[in-house]
Amino acid sequence: MSAAALELVRQGFALHQAGRAAEASALYDRALALSPGLFDALHLRGVAACQAGRHAEGLPFLQRAVAARPGDAAARGNLVLARFGVARALREAGRLEEALAAYDALVDLAPEHAAGQFNRANLLRALGRLEEAVAGYGAALAARPGDAAALLNRGGALLALGRGDAALADFTQAAALAPDDPVPVVNRGAALRSLGRRAEALGSAEAVVARWPGHAPGWDLLGVVLGDLKRREAALAALERAVALAPEAADVRGHLAGTLRDLGRHQAALAEYDVAVARDGSAGHLAGRAGVLMDLGRGEAALAGFAAAVARDPGDVEAHAYGSLALLAMGRWGEGWAEYEWRGRMPGSLMERFGPEGRWRGEAPVAGRRVFLFWEQGLGDTLQFLRFVPLVQALGAQVTVSVQDALVPLVRGFVDGVEVVGEAARPGPGDLHCPIMSLPLALGHPGFASAGGYLAADPARVAAWRAVLPGEGRPRVGVVWSGNPLHANDRNRSLPFPALGGLLEADVEWLCLQKEVRAEERAAVAAEGRVRFVGEDVSDFADTAALVALCDLVISVDTSVAHLAGAMGRPVWLLVPTPADWRWGTEGEGSPWYSGMRLFRRGRGDAWDGVLAQVRAALEVWRATRR
Repeated sequence: MSAAALELVRQGFALHQAGRAAEASALYDRALALSPGLFDALHLRGVAACQAGRHAEGLPFLQRAVAARPGDAAARGNLVLARFGVARALREAGRLEEALAAYDALVDLAPEHAAGQFNRANLLRALGRLEEAVAGYGAALAARPGDAAALLNRGGALLALGRGDAALADFTQAAALAPDDPVPVVNRGAALRSLGRRAEALGSAEAVVARWPGHAPGWDLLGVVLGDLKRREAALAALERAVALAPEAADVRGHLAGTLRDLGRHQAALAEYDVAVARDGSAGHLAGRAGVLMDLGRGEAALAGFAAAVARDPGDVEAHAYGSLALLAMGRWGEGWAEYEWRGRMPGSLMERFGPEGRWRGEAPVAGRRVFLFWEQGLGDTLQFLRFVPLVQALGAQVTVSVQDALVPLVRGFVDGVEVVGEAARPGPGDLHCPIMSLPLALGHPGFASAGGYLAADPARVAAWRAVLPGEGRPRVGVVWSGNPLHANDRNRSLPFPALGGLLEADVEWLCLQKEVRAEERAAVAAEGRVRFVGEDVSDFADTAALVALCDLVISVDTSVAHLAGAMGRPVWLLVPTPADWRWGTEGEGSPWYSGMRLFRRGRGDAWDGVLAQVRAALEVWRATRR
């Protein structure tokens, strides 16, 4: 070790203490030229660079210092700080993979460094590596227990992974640790919402806006939860408040746009999506905007919008799933069925409930194999797609089909040799399985198979109901004016009983085919007197099918009864809202799905009155042919 080198270090240190770091660094470099392994020169040279914010420059000096004297706590601590500085600089420069490598080196050196663990976990979350991020936040909490920020961010990663219960626990603990911060309370409400605990989520949102009325995320949460509860006008008011507080927040704009769309205010929704897209151009906002374009009848622009969303984020489930519905609505069946497979990744989907092993996608021969086909969505969907079941049997398969329990008595025996089981059934060992709504793709979209007449009522039930409903000498018309009130689109597709109005004046015998009448309408139906209701005596869809068989015509809104009548090959007039469900297409009076179906389309923005007037006129013509 050179005495001259030591003297240079001493002189440099004096300059360093005097704040003349650049001159000090020059002397440290001269000392290292004389004695390359001199610990003090290496250490102080690294510290001087880091103090000037040049962590990448100081890092190799500090690494050499620690290598020269591994037990020196000060050098090790400064090396940790240098690694931390390098990692942060790389993150700020957008060099994320290099930043992660720097954080990895830091936590390998000092696993107790809470800030390093926390920032590393944040970076993993930004890279979409959520499971690793959750583990990283756990390491940060081990280094610094009770860190509200780490709990908050781990909760966010858990929520993104769909682990709502664990996220809720983290957000609850973070809220207790930071009682003056609204963010954990908002996130706790989001976790409750993800778990379907909407009343509690609403309580969280209301608590936030009451205590922190200027906090935009609280109003945003309040708006989306009110929307979940179908209190759309109240949701709109809350989201407008959120936008006023945070006009630059793209997500809030997107939520406002979605609520405006739900309210049928499509032009206003499009304008808000335009703002959201301009703010961040995310796949979600591009897909939302495309959905509004589809509602407005601008199909090609909508398809371009969904394609742009997928290009922006090829893994965005909603962009693929909702884009598939646009393709199907426009009759682009091949592309549509392929994209429709993305529905299995949507929250709450039952499509993949039996897992990938044994899943039949049409590529494997099925002759001599048992194939388990299963329901996955609503009753009407099952009735519509049952038409494809005989085609699987025709390939030589032994077929079992699982349907909702209410459909079993109707469907059992609809095809000789096909076993029909209830909704809770599972495929057996070695069975292939396929969701019923994936059959068009698996079968190569064989046209529309049967377009009606593939289901029939039980003759014994028909006879029993005929005894209950003696003919009056007039044509009998079955009517359905409302469907499931919990359906996401119920506001658009159902109509209130009083809206039938003059339609009921037609000279026919009216029979209600609904099993239930909404509580608020029962008195009106009874008082009107012209619509016979027998729902209390209907036990399942086999009874409904018998009633349909006794009708000369069925007039229905878009519900499972319309599918039942169509599947039975009965004449059915469907009242179609605009925007319509994908299966009814975008124009025309006919449906490729049911040969006996006639579509009456409500104009965009119109009330039901105009459609019902058309139905009344058509009914008079139809009635005249029956005389």
